[in-house]
Amino acid sequence: MVDVLRSLGLAGTTVATACAAAVAGALARVIGQRLRAPSLVVAVPALSALLPGRTIFRGMSEVAAGSTAGVQTLLAALTTALAIGGGVVLGDLVAAPVDRGVMARRAAARARNAAR
Repeated sequence: MVDVLRSLGLAGTTVATACAAAVAGALARVIGQRLRAPSLVVAVPALSALLPGRTIFRGMSEVAAGSTAGVQTLLAALTTALAIGGGVVLGDLVAAPVDRGVMARRAAARARNAAR
């Protein structure tokens, strides 16, 4: 998704990463409800591909080599990490109404089963 948004010129790397994290966060909440598991169980593996590990490594290598560009690279990695966190939270909040509907249906089913 990140590459699609970037190749179409719709968003930069950080915004595209935030959008992908938001989708992952929303899907993690919905899938977690279906599996009756916490959404983080689904979200963490989904987000591992978005982590800025290579950028951090490159930034640290540039800093070790004495280049001032390393600080800029590390700041880019930081903004990517913050975009991932913000995107997951946004996706989780967007999917919350779906979560409430599922919980209400489950409570109604439990009440019907208890009345029998």
